[in-house]
Amino acid sequence: MELLIVIGILAALGLFSVPVFQNFSQSNDLQVAFNLITNSIIGAQIKSQSAVNDSVWGVKIIGHEVVIFKGNNYAGRDPAFDEKAGFSSNITINPAFEIFFNKLTGYPNATFSNITITNSLNEAKTFSINERGVVIY
Repeated sequence: MELLIVIGILAALGLFSVPVFQNFSQSNDLQVAFNLITNSIIGAQIKSQSAVNDSVWGVKIIGHEVVIFKGNNYAGRDPAFDEKAGFSSNITINPAFEIFFNKLTGYPNATFSNITITNSLNEAKTFSINERGVVIY
């Protein structure tokens, strides 16, 4: 009888812990995607300022992947230098954007306000990129 009670308690704890773990996992996915995207932007800017391979560098979000690319735009990039990293499929980015940074100055081709990264729980993180290429949280 005691064994059945213990098994029942463990089963109840297991049932209650699954949703908590799923929420934690999705919140973590949001933070990972946010860090990946903002670090990619900063990395592309540093590569442009350093004139790595005597080129400008940029970032584009494609589906659930961040691509750091060499060139003035994604379509005209040199794919041999692409650096790709993926993030969870429960993450959405709005608006979609492509940005590149000028060689040596590191200034972006455009500014972006209120880029929002959202998970399936509707938790969100927002950032902007100013005229100097600084990522503002």
